[in-house]
Amino acid sequence: EQKKISTVTKSANSTRKSLYKEWKGRDHAQTRIFGTLVLIVVIAISAIALIFLKSNKQEISLKKSAGKLIGRRKSNIIDQLHSQDADERARSALMAGASAEINEAVIPHLIVLLDDPDDRVRANTAQSIKRIGQKNRNLVQFAEEPLKRHLDDPSDKVRDAVAEAYQVIRGEIVMEEALEAEEVEGVKEVKPVIAKPEEPEEKIVKAQLTDAQQQRLYELKQSVNRSINDLPTGCDLYIPYYLAGVCTTVVDVIEHADRAESEAIDEMIDAAGLTCKYIVDLIGNGRFIDICISKNMGAFDDTGFVCGIEKYSDQLNALISDPVSFATSSHLEEELWEMDSEITGKMGELMIIPISGLWKVSKNIFDDASGESGIKRAFLILISGIILERIREMMKNPEIIRRLQL
Repeated sequence: EQKKISTVTKSANSTRKSLYKEWKGRDHAQTRIFGTLVLIVVIAISAIALIFLKSNKQEISLKKSAGKLIGRRKSNIIDQLHSQDADERARSALMAGASAEINEAVIPHLIVLLDDPDDRVRANTAQSIKRIGQKNRNLVQFAEEPLKRHLDDPSDKVRDAVAEAYQVIRGEIVMEEALEAEEVEGVKEVKPVIAKPEEPEEKIVKAQLTDAQQQRLYELKQSVNRSINDLPTGCDLYIPYYLAGVCTTVVDVIEHADRAESEAIDEMIDAAGLTCKYIVDLIGNGRFIDICISKNMGAFDDTGFVCGIEKYSDQLNALISDPVSFATSSHLEEELWEMDSEITGKMGELMIIPISGLWKVSKNIFDDASGESGIKRAFLILISGIILERIREMMKNPEIIRRLQL
C-alpha cells in the first residue's frame, strides 16, 4: 500500500512538472507574440514618421524651387511693371527712371502705366518719364500726347508729376550742361533752367461730368489698357495701341459733349462701353496676337493714335441738337461695304486680320445702333463712322503696313 502511495505521488509530481512546463511554454509564446506586435507597431510608426518628414522636405524643396522661378520671372522689369501688386508696380515705375542704363523697350510699358488705377503708380511713372527725358528727350517724345491727357488727373501729386514730365518733353525745362560739381554719394546735382514757355493752347470746353460718369469713362480706358498689359511678352504693341486709341478718342468725345444733358451723357457712355468691349475682344484674339508676336519691331511713335476732339466737334453738336436727323441722314452702311471691298482687295498683300477685325467692330456697332433710339443710336452711328475713318488711316499708315506686309 505504501508502494502504491509512492507511485501515485511520483505520478502526481510528474504531471505537475509536465503541466508547469506546458504553462511556461505558453507564457513564453504569449510574451513573444506581444513583443512581436509591439515591434510591428513601432516599425509602422517609424515608417509613417519617415514618410512625413520626406514629404515635408519635398514640399519645402518645391516651395524653394517655385520661389526661385517666381523670383527669376519678377527680375524682368517689364513683368514688374505689370505686376498684380500695386506696391511692386509703383516701386518698379519709379526705378525704371532711376536706372543708369535706359532700356528703350520699357518706355511703351511706362506709358501704359500712366492709366494705372493707383495714383502712386501714375505719379512715379511720370517722374520716371521726366528723368528719362532729362537724359535723352528723344526716347520719350512719344509720351507727349499721353501725358497731355493726364494734365487734369484727379490726383494732385499725379498732376504735378505729369506737368513736370510734360514740360521736359516739350523742351520747356532744359538741363544745363554738365558743370564741375562735387559728387554726393556718386550723384551729381544738376539744376534745371526754366525756359520761356510757349503760348497756351486754346482751351476747349469740357462737359460737366458727375463723379460716377468720370469713373465709368476711366474704367473704360483701363479695360483696354489691361488687355494690352495681358499680351504676351515679345508682342509688338503698335497696333494694340492704335486700337486702344479708338477707345480713348470715343471717351474724349464724351468728355467734350458740353451741350449734352446728364442723361444723354449716360447713354453715350453706354455706347462707348460697347465699343471698348469690342476693342478688348479684338486685342485678345489669338490670331491677332500671333501677328503681333511675329512682327515685333520695337519702339514706335504713337502720335495720331488719338484723334483731336476738334475733328468731331461739329458732328457731336449736330448729334446732340437733333439725334434723329443725325441718324437718318447717315450713309454709313454704304461706306462700310465699300471699305469691306477695299480690305478684301488687300488680302494678297497684307495680313488683314487686324484691319478686318476693326471693320467688324465698326459693323457690329452700326448693327447695334439699329436696336437703339435717340442719343444712343445717333452716338453709336458716330462711333461707327469714327472707327471707319481709323480703318482708312490704318490702311495708309506706313508703320502698320510694314507690320502686316506678307
